[in-house]
Amino acid sequence: MNKNFAKWLISIIVLMMTIGCSKGDPDRQKDEDTFNPKFVNSNWGHYSGVLVGSTGYFNILVTGVGVSAVVFFDGQRYEMQSNTSVPEKQDYDLELSKDGVVITFSVDKSGKRPEVEIEIPDHPNVNATIFKTEEKQPVKNYLGWSKSTYEQNTHNEIYNMTIKGDKYEVVAKSTFESYSQVGIIEWIGKDKVRIIAPETTLLANVEPQTGVISYKETGENNYSLEIQLTPQNLLIADNPGFDDGDDYASPKPAPGK
Repeated sequence: MNKNFAKWLISIIVLMMTIGCSKGDPDRQKDEDTFNPKFVNSNWGHYSGVLVGSTGYFNILVTGVGVSAVVFFDGQRYEMQSNTSVPEKQDYDLELSKDGVVITFSVDKSGKRPEVEIEIPDHPNVNATIFKTEEKQPVKNYLGWSKSTYEQNTHNEIYNMTIKGDKYEVVAKSTFESYSQVGIIEWIGKDKVRIIAPETTLLANVEPQTGVISYKETGENNYSLEIQLTPQNLLIADNPGFDDGDDYASPKPAPGK
């Protein structure tokens, strides 16, 4: 093998390796290709959060052709929709209802400040989180519980969390009280997550296969604290398909996965 041929062969191998490496993560590429640019800095988009009072979560999809909403609460699924067109990049509010479940939703023209109230029969004082999915910042909902003990006392809570990027919000409810909490999330590898709350920091475990977050600590005088959070599937497609720039989403909610 002469030197010129060897140089040519090495150049071809390097070029093939460069092309192969440039493909990147196919899942990430797919998400970037399908995220609707019309949802950026707009009232249009996908909004989601968790509920307590008992327990559940919801998705709301706002597009130019209408609004779809799904509430999953205590094992029951409620689907609602409006086929009234939604003006782009304008302050917007809407009320949807079905079987006594009422969603009152509002958002500013840029989609930065969504608000929601949800009423459910026989469940007064339902509290909710709400976040909007952004490109490269999907929203993930977790339903769970916490349990703490000290001496002879035990305290149980419904403990639900929504995560977006490095931020989280918890809504929790026990027999005697309910509260919300915001803080910071730091993912550490594939099996750890640091939950930075206003008054404490917890290093929790993450089950890589299921995504379940769990935490447990114990101490003197029968002290213990346990938390478990289970991720929930989307009820409406996060990045719905679209044919062109304006007519791009069906107002009918997609089946749950």
